[in-house]
Amino acid sequence: MGAQLGPREPGLFDIPRPELLREVSGIKPEADGRHVLLKEAGFRSVQRLALADVAGGVAVALWPAELKPQAQYLYSLGRAGALVEAARRDGWTVRPSPHVAFFSSPAGQRLYLGREIDLDGYVRLWEGGGTDRIGAYTPADVRLSLWPWLKEQGYATGSDDAVLEDFLRILGRRKAHLRPGLHLGRRWAGDEVSRISQRDLATSVRQAVNRVLQSAGEPPLLAG
Repeated sequence: MGAQLGPREPGLFDIPRPELLREVSGIKPEADGRHVLLKEAGFRSVQRLALADVAGGVAVALWPAELKPQAQYLYSLGRAGALVEAARRDGWTVRPSPHVAFFSSPAGQRLYLGREIDLDGYVRLWEGGGTDRIGAYTPADVRLSLWPWLKEQGYATGSDDAVLEDFLRILGRRKAHLRPGLHLGRRWAGDEVSRISQRDLATSVRQAVNRVLQSAGEPPLLAG
């Protein structure tokens, strides 16, 4: 699996559950109803929480460390390792989500790096010297400095060069930002959802999200 423009699972959150999301988070969902923004509620490692219906069940996702301040917070003092351990223990899928993007870029115009990446090694890199690489790059620096370094880490190969050029054409003269993100996902199956009330489902989702985020020193979500 190589690099590509756009996320790996497009359309996963196409059927929003805004009422459930608000009950889970205590935060008013954004206009599309798919996610809430967590920064205003005091969260420092993650910007958004998404929730949607999938085949009668519920899919929930978090994307920690997408922005530079979030990455600097998460990849310090052992927070990222604690978050990954808590997520694994609680049934979440966790995978690296490194990508290159520009300010306010839609997901479909971001360059996602798709090589198989060891999660523990990924966390160690950003907790160590990799933090110096987090930040903004001119288009020339993306090609001449950032891209060779990403290849050295095994996050890209020569077969991804064509996708890089596609991204640079979209980028134009803007600066690009390296985002050392993570993707956390968990699902509640349709048969489980059908057996309980929305209130109980919201409580179950909220508790699961809180267990993960509080492992990284974040505040708890409160009932909506």
